[in-house]
Amino acid sequence: MGNLLDNAERYAVSTIAVRLTHDTHHGVAVVDVLDDGPGIPPEDHQRIFERFTLPPRSR
Repeated sequence: MGNLLDNAERYAVSTIAVRLTHDTHHGVAVVDVLDDGPGIPPEDHQRIFERFTLPPRSR
């Protein structure tokens, strides 16, 4: 969570929203972090959960 929020703070332009909900179907908590930053290009989506991976433009 710390890394997720740190990245949102680092790349957001002005707004960060954190939402916690409960998925009653699966019985789990769901955390959404929304910001107005540039986002991750679709071609990099498959790598976002690899440790120490950054999109090319943020290196």
